[in-house]
Amino acid sequence: MVQKQVVSGHGIESSQPMRPDVAIVIVTYQRDEMLANTIRDIGKLRTLPGRVIVVDQGDRRDKEGMLCPLAEIGIKTTYIYSHFRSISAARNIGLEYAGECGIILYVDDDVQFLSDVVAVHAAYYDAEPTLAGVAGHVVCEPFSEEYVRKNTVRPAGDYVRTGRGCHMSFRAGALREVGGFNAYICHTGDETELYRRMTRAGKRIRNGSLALVKHLVCQKGGNRSVQGRSHDFHCRIVRDGMIRCVKDRGAWAGLVWPIKNWRMTAGLFWTAPTWNKKGWITLREIARGYRLALLSRQREDYIDLSLKLATGAGVDRSSGLPTV
Repeated sequence: MVQKQVVSGHGIESSQPMRPDVAIVIVTYQRDEMLANTIRDIGKLRTLPGRVIVVDQGDRRDKEGMLCPLAEIGIKTTYIYSHFRSISAARNIGLEYAGECGIILYVDDDVQFLSDVVAVHAAYYDAEPTLAGVAGHVVCEPFSEEYVRKNTVRPAGDYVRTGRGCHMSFRAGALREVGGFNAYICHTGDETELYRRMTRAGKRIRNGSLALVKHLVCQKGGNRSVQGRSHDFHCRIVRDGMIRCVKDRGAWAGLVWPIKNWRMTAGLFWTAPTWNKKGWITLREIARGYRLALLSRQREDYIDLSLKLATGAGVDRSSGLPTV
C-alpha cells in the first residue's frame, strides 16, 4: 500500500513514500509552539501518513495554518475544534474524521520522532492481519526521576495489555468494535481503560519495540494546564479513577476507589475552596464522579457521545460535566 509521490507546490518538493491508510491524530491544548514543531516533524518523516488530524481544545482556534505545509506535500489535513475538554473524546473525534484510513496513530503534541513511526507501525499491521493495536515505545525528556521511571519502562513480551497514550496505534475497525475511548474520562488514564477493554474483547496489541518517540513532557498546556495541587486537578483525578474502576471491576469497586486512594481523596478535601464546607464539597465531588462512572458503564459506544460533546451539547454549564 506504499505509494510514491512527487508533489510540488509553493517551492516545496517531496518524494517520500506515503501510507494513505495511516492517519496521525494529535490532540492539543494550549501548546501552539509544541504543536507546530510536531507538525513540522511529521513532514520530515521518511514515510508520510495519508492524513493528519488535529483536534484542538484550547482557547484559540486559528491553527489551520500550521497544517498548510503538510497539505502542500500531498497529506490530507483536518482541523477540528472541540468545545468540551476531554482527551478521550478528542481521540474519538479523530477516529471519526479519519475517513478511509484503516490505521489510526495517536501521538501527543509534545513528541519528537526517533524512528520512522508511520512505516514501523504499518509494518506490524501488514505482518499480522488480525492485530488490533501497537503500543509504541517512549523515551522521556528529563522531568523527574519518578516520571522517567514510570514512562520509559518498555513492556516485555510480544503482546501487551497496556501502553503509553502519547504513542500508540490501533486498527480503526477494532477501535469502533469496542466503542472507542471512554469519553467520560477527561484528564488521564483513558488509554489504560481502553487497553483493558480491548484485551477483554480478545484483541491483541503488539509490543511496538521498533517504534520510538521522545516525550518532551512540556510543562505547560495539556494535562499540566491544571495546577497539580489545585482543587480542579484533584476533582478530575478522582472522577477519572472512579470511572475506570467502575468500568473495569463494577459499581461496588467504584465506591471503594476513594478509600483505597485516600491520598487523592484527602487532596480533594484540603484543596476545597470553602474552608467551612470541606466535607460537603468532598462528598459532592465524589458523588458526581460516581454518577458519571455509572453513566459511563451503561454505554457501549462513546464515539457519538464524543461528537455531541464537541459541539457543547449535553454538557452541564455549571459543573462542566457531561449529562448525556
